Amino acid sequence: MHSNYHSSSQHNKFLVSSDELEFLASKRQFRIPKSRQIELNIHFFNVLQRIGKNLHLREEVICTCMIYFQRFYKRNDYSILNPHLMLCTCLYLACKVEEMPHHLNTIINESTKVLEDLPVPLKFNCTRQDLVDCEVILLEELEFYLIISHPYKQLVKFGQELGLEGNTIQLAWYITNDTYFTDIPLMYTPEAIALAVTFLVAQLERDDGNEGILGLIDRTEIDMQDVNNITKEILNAICTRSNFNEKKTINYLKQII
Repeated sequence: MHSNYHSSSQHNKFLVSSDELEFLASKRQFRIPKSRQIELNIHFFNVLQRIGKNLHLREEVICTCMIYFQRFYKRNDYSILNPHLMLCTCLYLACKVEEMPHHLNTIINESTKVLEDLPVPLKFNCTRQDLVDCEVILLEELEFYLIISHPYKQLVKFGQELGLEGNTIQLAWYITNDTYFTDIPLMYTPEAIALAVTFLVAQLERDDGNEGILGLIDRTEIDMQDVNNITKEILNAICTRSNFNEKKTINYLKQII
C-alpha cells in the first residue's frame, strides 16, 4: 500500500460512499441494475486476467487497470466509448504506471486474441491511434491521478499476524481479486478490505478466528461496520460469480453499447 495512503488522491479524491455511487448512477443515460453491473464487471475482469496471463503481468497491474476502468464508467455510459477499447487502454496505462510496460502493438494483439476467443467472439478493430486517442480521454477523466494502492501487502501482514497457513492466505488473495469486479475498492480503504477478507478466511481455519480478528480491528481502528459491509458485498459477489454466464453477459453488453 502507498506509504502515505491517507494523503493520497485515491483516499481524498476518489474514495466514494454508496450514496455518491447512487448519485453517479442516476446521472447516467442508461441505468444498469447492480446485479447486471457486477456480471459485466466479471466479464471485463475475466478478459483482463486472460490478457494478463498471456503477458505474465502481476495481479496489481490487472487491479490497477480495473480501478481506472471503473472510475471512467462510473461517470460515463458504455455507449459513449467502446468499453473493450477503454479496457485495453486502461491496461496499457496500468502497465506503465506499475512499471511493467508493454508495446502498444503487444497490448492490442493480445486483446484481439482474447476477445475473439470468447464464447461470443468479439471483433476488436483497434488501431494504435485509437488507443492513443483513448488514453488522452482516460487521463483527462482520471485528472492524471494514477497511483493506486491495493490490499495485498496488508492482507499477507494480517494473515501472518493471525498465524494463518499459506493455503488460507492464498485463498484470501483469490477473494481479494474478486473484490475488483465490485464497488468495494472504490468505497473502502485497502486496509479495510484486507481486514474484511482476513476476517472471512480466518473463520474457515481457526476456531478463535473472531477473537484474533477483533484484536486486529482494535489495533487498526477500522470501523467494524465497514468490515461487515465489505464481507456482505464479497459474499454477494461470490454468489454472482458462481452463477455467471459469460455468453449471456456479452450478449447483454452488445445490446447497450
